[in-house]
Amino acid sequence: MTAANLLVELFVEELPPKALKKLGEAFAAKIFEGLELNDFLEPGSVLSSYATPRRLAVHITSVRGVSQPRPKPPKTLILSQLASMPKVSRLLRSLSAYARCTTMKSISSG
Repeated sequence: MTAANLLVELFVEELPPKALKKLGEAFAAKIFEGLELNDFLEPGSVLSSYATPRRLAVHITSVRGVSQPRPKPPKTLILSQLASMPKVSRLLRSLSAYARCTTMKSISSG
């Protein structure tokens, strides 16, 4: 998988000069964080931020064109989450009562 440099440039209305550095760094950090979170960055990627009164820019090295595949988490709910849902809670109580009744019948007839 190949990696390339990424340049994001955002043209804006006039930004206050006192806030330029902070805005540029925050803009760059959020883009870097999003790419990192979604596995688009190679190890050793370098972040550079730029800011002028009319533009914010971010340059990041070693960015993948496609993120790394991740295993999908199983689609299960924890029983405590299910029990907190009113309809499911009633169903679980009914099933539990049915299971006790069925177990008692099989024990007494066996």
